[in-house]
Amino acid sequence: MTITATAVATFSTDSIDDAIDFYGTKLGLKVLGPDTIGVEDAIALALAHDSTAFIYLKDDHEPAKHTALTLLVDDIDATVAALDAAGIKPEPLEWTDETGVARGVEGMPPSAWVRDPAKNWVCFTEARLTDLPA
Repeated sequence: MTITATAVATFSTDSIDDAIDFYGTKLGLKVLGPDTIGVEDAIALALAHDSTAFIYLKDDHEPAKHTALTLLVDDIDATVAALDAAGIKPEPLEWTDETGVARGVEGMPPSAWVRDPAKNWVCFTEARLTDLPA
């Protein structure tokens, strides 16, 4: 079987308005609202390479315990600075430095994790699609 479809990340939130503010206003991603996507209580993020993230309202939402969305960035330090300017701090994890960036971890490009307003994990990683394993 060969799958040629574009990937779509899907995860829940406890507030569509907070998700729009975080992903659209603070991160600057293109947000497609319920009227555009035709789904009530949901949004989509229009990402590079025809990728999409679908975020839906769930009354009994529980934050993902894993990374719900990974965004590839050109420069992790510039990204962390931009996040900081937007009032978003990377989560300090046991493998991150004082800026919240994982560096020199075997098999992992420089990366930082934040939590969205619904407490889902979002990763920013300094990688290109060609850097990722096939």
